Amino acid sequence: MCGIGCIANAAAPIEQGQLQAMERVIAEMAYRGPDAACLWQDEKILLGHRRLSIIDLSEAGQQPLHDLKRGVHIVFNGEIYNYQALRKELETRGYAFVTSTDTETVLGSYTIHGKDFVDHLNGMFAFVLYDRPRNKLILCRDRIGEKPLYYYIDNQTLIAFSEIKFFHALRGIPLNLDMESVRAFFALQYIPGPHTVYREIKKVPPGHWLELDLGSWRMTSHRYWYIEKFLCPSPSDSPSIEDLDRAIAETVRLCLVSDVEMGMLLSGGIDSSLLSAYSSRLTHAPLRGFVVRFEEEHLDESPFARKVARALHMPLVELDGGKIDTDVFQRVVYHGDEPLGDPACIPTYLIHQEIAGHVKVVLSGEGADELFWGYPRYQHEMIFQRLASLLPSEMLKSSHPFLALLEDETLPGLGLSRLTKLVTTPSHFGCARWATIFGEAALSRLLAPFQPDGSEDPRYMAEFVNLFKAFKAKTTALEASLATDIIFWLPDNLLTKVDRMSMAHSVEARAPFLGHHLVEMALRMRPHMKADLKETKRILRKLLARQLSSSSDRGIIHRGKHGFDVPLHRWLAQELRNMAEELFSPASIKDCPFLSTSYVLSLWNGFQTGIKSLAYARKLWLLLCFLSWHRWHKRHFDL
Repeated sequence: MCGIGCIANAAAPIEQGQLQAMERVIAEMAYRGPDAACLWQDEKILLGHRRLSIIDLSEAGQQPLHDLKRGVHIVFNGEIYNYQALRKELETRGYAFVTSTDTETVLGSYTIHGKDFVDHLNGMFAFVLYDRPRNKLILCRDRIGEKPLYYYIDNQTLIAFSEIKFFHALRGIPLNLDMESVRAFFALQYIPGPHTVYREIKKVPPGHWLELDLGSWRMTSHRYWYIEKFLCPSPSDSPSIEDLDRAIAETVRLCLVSDVEMGMLLSGGIDSSLLSAYSSRLTHAPLRGFVVRFEEEHLDESPFARKVARALHMPLVELDGGKIDTDVFQRVVYHGDEPLGDPACIPTYLIHQEIAGHVKVVLSGEGADELFWGYPRYQHEMIFQRLASLLPSEMLKSSHPFLALLEDETLPGLGLSRLTKLVTTPSHFGCARWATIFGEAALSRLLAPFQPDGSEDPRYMAEFVNLFKAFKAKTTALEASLATDIIFWLPDNLLTKVDRMSMAHSVEARAPFLGHHLVEMALRMRPHMKADLKETKRILRKLLARQLSSSSDRGIIHRGKHGFDVPLHRWLAQELRNMAEELFSPASIKDCPFLSTSYVLSLWNGFQTGIKSLAYARKLWLLLCFLSWHRWHKRHFDL
């Protein structure tokens, strides 16, 4: 796991100012790779790299990595899990390796397989590859979007970094806020790709590689992975539990390859318990499990983790979860990079801060909820899809004004808040309707100074609806709805959170459930194998039951979804109170001219007078995160 950077000029040589900016970025990016730093420069190309050494710890593994014989150069972030098998295959075809790194297999695959080279890579990755003889530059991102890659291009310069904050180091490029992205953030708590908070910067989409012809300065986009190919299963094609058993075992085996000690994030939930069981079966000595104790009983999962560790004979390290304060909050916002409003960023940051003192790599269960339908909102969506056809659309439309008014006011309960968004959002919006924070009525008041472009729906909503419709042409409405989470929620919220909060402490987090062969298998499964109205993640629970023998241990199988619930009310009222009062002052709010000062103040005043609903607190949390992020933006992130 690393940090990467690239600057390419169309005509002029690399300038001294560009070199100095890259040097600043590589220095500031040290947390993504504290083990080594290096720059490499061609006439019009500058590559930078920070290394977190996991495979081949020798100096031979330092980057940029070069195939000098063929004139190909790469900066790479991530892991190629199948690199050992891929290496053998490439050697039989005449490619001579000079290192033991997984990164070199990317160069070998590019040389041997040509434009199909990415199809042979199994892993999480983002990289920039420079082919000097062909005068081409390639930017690539893994299928699911585990690793980040941002880019800016105009008619004379391309710039790419692992994190968006580092574009501030180059003062010559515009960094104007994209107001449609701001609107999406307040609706969803994250910004759906390929858009970013800056109008001029984009994310390389998951499952894509971009090729820039440095001679013509023309960029073309290539999509190499299609989720919709796996969304039209027939009953005879649906994988069995035995197929899934073998697939999980294989992806865990590949994720266990490392030249440094690894650990397991063990919460005692279904996902981490199942991964712990497979890893214990595949290793001579069980991995160390790590669980973090929190004072708040509803946050503390250590009793469940102890039960699983005993059952699997795993050594368990119990860490103190730390406490939130103003400094922790500001560091989380800084490392969040773009505005990121998921309150679980806080415990995720604190957990990896503690783990960093023990191991460099941890396995975690990200992706299982999206693939095997583990969120309660997926059961809500099942009910909605069954009832939607029974409710007259005219009745729903007639209730919009009343429900929108309720959503825009004091929000007496989370359930009512969800009901209003359910009825007042397009029917093809998908399961995102259950997780939105600001509904459209509230957004119209919050962003009153901002005038939309006049389109019928906000951009984020139109893109969700279009994707839903495309998926629905291949499968059922329910499966199409849930598949949108894999395209938007998973990479742009969940995986962004995990990458930024783990790498803030130089820890690599691996997610075996996101091995693409396993993802494809899960997508092909029949819905009833994943969940029904009574039980989520049904097939994973059955697999876990095979691993835990005693009845007391098997009680873990019936645990509901825990998640990282956080005490938002207490944080706003106590630990972060002074900061909140300052950020919610009229002067601070007016620093963001697109926010309605009067509306933000009305929300904060309502909280102070005793409004206790979670939906209300989530609105204030998003505002607190954005106002804090905006200050970093105005300070150019101190670059």
